[in-house]
Amino acid sequence: MKKDQSNINLPNLLSVIRILMIPLALWGMVKEEYFFSFSILVIAGITDALDGFLARRLGQFTLVGRILDPVADKILFVTLFSSMGFGLYLFPFWFTWVVLLRDVFILAGFFFLVHFKKVSMEEMKPTFLGKLHTGLLFLFLCFFLLSLSYGIAIPIDILIYIVTGSSVLSFASYFLTWVKKV
Repeated sequence: MKKDQSNINLPNLLSVIRILMIPLALWGMVKEEYFFSFSILVIAGITDALDGFLARRLGQFTLVGRILDPVADKILFVTLFSSMGFGLYLFPFWFTWVVLLRDVFILAGFFFLVHFKKVSMEEMKPTFLGKLHTGLLFLFLCFFLLSLSYGIAIPIDILIYIVTGSSVLSFASYFLTWVKKV
């Protein structure tokens, strides 16, 4: 696939739209309009899948897109998890910290490798477990928001431990990948 040198393309626009939707999701959380936040999260998930598909299909890979797509995901998840865990006390602090610190450590490791070890951005790719964790996190938030919206009983404790496990395992997979690169 050819690489598109223009940073102004449809996949990058979808990532920007995803970032612009974050205040709407946060507003829904603060106003306890959980179905609204759920709807924004689903739209964000669709734009995430669509921007990746379009980038591959149209050959519109850019450095900006490689940064913008995961940053949009991180901002969305960090915002929702912080507001739900620390602001609204909807789930345990320890769980919120595990999920958020995973992202902090991954970003720190990424910047360390790129800046100090001169590893190129093209070499830094998401791991399978990282993608799986993102998917599980998305599903967790969707189920949780639906539960809050409609009073649907979900096994929240089990889901918390599954997401915690995926946080730890995905961080370990990134860490092992970094060790091999160093």
